Amino acid sequence: MIEFTECYYFDHIYTHADGRDWDVAPVASSQTGFVVSKYDGYARTVTRIDLILLKEEERRMDELYELALNVKEKKAGLDIIKSRYGLNTKQLLIFLKVIQKETFDRLTVTAKLEEIIKNIRQHKYPGESY
Repeated sequence: MIEFTECYYFDHIYTHADGRDWDVAPVASSQTGFVVSKYDGYARTVTRIDLILLKEEERRMDELYELALNVKEKKAGLDIIKSRYGLNTKQLLIFLKVIQKETFDRLTVTAKLEEIIKNIRQHKYPGESY
């Protein structure tokens, strides 16, 4: 089993009727296993590609969360934020002020950062010079 942020992944395990494992799966299948949602318990089969995408999304979320924490706590990584979101220097300073006041966790970091960037682009922070 692999635990992801939003689901659990389980490999398909093929066994003989007497409980012995197969050396090789008895059928050729692109379905490597299945995931069970942490929120509603819904299960679905997944392919090798799906599993790779789940791992990549999890890695991206971890990377973004670490970046956001570094910006908030150490003011490091601002150059990455500036280039990733195409912010000018004034917008970046506003971003830095706003993120200092925000709370977020690993699950909400992507949505929170996108919301902050959208609000900066739409000049929704009163009293700021754009």
